[in-house]
Amino acid sequence: MQEIFGEIKNKCDPGTYNHLINFITVKLNGYKLEKAETSLIKYEMTDSQRWFKMFFISKKLQGLSDRTLKVYKNEINRFLINIKKDLKSITTDDIRYYLACYQISGRATPVTIDNTRRYLSTFFQWLEDEDYILKNPLKKIKKTKFKKTMKKAFNFEEIEKLKMACKTKREIALVTFLLSTGTRAQETTNIKLIDIDFNTGEVKVTGKGNKERMVFLNATALLRLKDYISTRKGDSEYVFCAGIKPFDKIGVEVIERVVREIGKRANVNNVHPHRFRRTCATIAHKRGMPIEEIQKMLGHEDLGTTQIYVQVDEEDIRKSHEKYMN
Repeated sequence: MQEIFGEIKNKCDPGTYNHLINFITVKLNGYKLEKAETSLIKYEMTDSQRWFKMFFISKKLQGLSDRTLKVYKNEINRFLINIKKDLKSITTDDIRYYLACYQISGRATPVTIDNTRRYLSTFFQWLEDEDYILKNPLKKIKKTKFKKTMKKAFNFEEIEKLKMACKTKREIALVTFLLSTGTRAQETTNIKLIDIDFNTGEVKVTGKGNKERMVFLNATALLRLKDYISTRKGDSEYVFCAGIKPFDKIGVEVIERVVREIGKRANVNNVHPHRFRRTCATIAHKRGMPIEEIQKMLGHEDLGTTQIYVQVDEEDIRKSHEKYMN
């Protein structure tokens, strides 16, 4: 305050200065003045609270989506609420106990429990890397074993049913776009008109970790997309927009709802955006695209992930056997 009064005194004549001081003294009588806290993190927080916030700041800077960060926050919060210990004191046994209780409760599948383990491991590994804790307590906890079920792609009959069930130009454009490019729902919502070359069908996509890659529209998808865009209202910069003011991009939940409704009309079960991605990979593989190129198209860092996506059925094996073994 003394610095402020000093600046006022330098800019005012003595009479005005005295008048202002008296006025401020009367108006602020009974109030306590404190310097506002403007730092990113308030240091009266506990270490655990501060580390928790810093983890999400770090992951946001790495390019994780808000959707992914929300999942991390929910899982870590639920764990900390149940354990009720500061982060330095948490042991491997604490985490084993938590995961065991979660499993016994019957509220989660083995897949869900293993996902929880992965989220917590990422968090505690970050704490170790940043030297906040001595050792990640999840290092001794092994991956949860569970029976892997084959997630099926759409067959060609189901694909045609889905296309026929579309009622609007946006719906058919969305379905053919997902089938041709294999983009994730979140990636699809962020694609802008300037990201597409309407002559070549090339589409620039920003994936996980803000990594860019190119995907491609086949002739059908490109035609359907042009048709949809030519009849759109508004001037949204995004390819798939809401169709109502302010004509902004649609969200992931909208894509999920739209394809689910199309699936109900088509009488096709288990229709969701990621199944289109799996179908795109499977079709590409059936038609001879090398697995390494499919990996690049889908934006996978690990080839093993791509191999899980590609569905190989018994008929494929039979034909290969006839080709290579006879």
